[in-house]
Amino acid sequence: MKTGYFWPVYGDRDEIAFPFAPTRGHRVVVDLLEGYANTLVTDGYGAYEKYAERTNGLVHGQCWAHARRKFVEAEGSEPELCGRVLDRITMLYEHEATIGDWEDAKRQAYRGEHAKPVVDAIFEELKRAFEDRILLPRSPFTQAANYALEREAALRVFLDHPRVPVDTNAVERQIRPVAVGRKNWLFCCVPQAHWGWNQDGSIRLWKAVEKMTVGPSKSVVRNRLQTTPSGWH
Repeated sequence: MKTGYFWPVYGDRDEIAFPFAPTRGHRVVVDLLEGYANTLVTDGYGAYEKYAERTNGLVHGQCWAHARRKFVEAEGSEPELCGRVLDRITMLYEHEATIGDWEDAKRQAYRGEHAKPVVDAIFEELKRAFEDRILLPRSPFTQAANYALEREAALRVFLDHPRVPVDTNAVERQIRPVAVGRKNWLFCCVPQAHWGWNQDGSIRLWKAVEKMTVGPSKSVVRNRLQTTPSGWH
């Protein structure tokens, strides 16, 4: 049995794809995104950072939900410091909830007035923690703080780009069924498997149907998938 990886890609029109690769190497990112130099929002995985560094014109934002998760995990070691950071991240999300579907100029103005001071306070808090305390390098809080500080520029991108989201939660929600059922995908992406097509294709089709407002119902598509001959491509 071999390990493989989905590299979900979520578009600005809610389209989604689930490319599959046997590795998490940087080459996969290059193959997937080669020639793309617009806006990219990712988690903190280093392969994306390398691609961004080598791609002129690419705007690379990173995910506040992933940064927040680090402080949640570190809260037991530094409850007071982590608590203040987490409270401010909560404020950040409250401001994002207020924005909703506002037009770009209004979104950017609101973020500049309300979200930017919160972001500034978070990074000031983290930098001050290193100045005022002796923090062990392997402390969970140190690791969480370094994760955020090393990505400060990318975590600030949403402040200057009104259509950039604060996190990658949209794609995280789409990939969750795969993560939940990974032990059940016995024939995932195996050539000539009994499905006759790979998991990427089936997931993309199902997610597309979920987003449809017109057309065949989910039950119709489910029935068609279940009755498709194994040799169909």
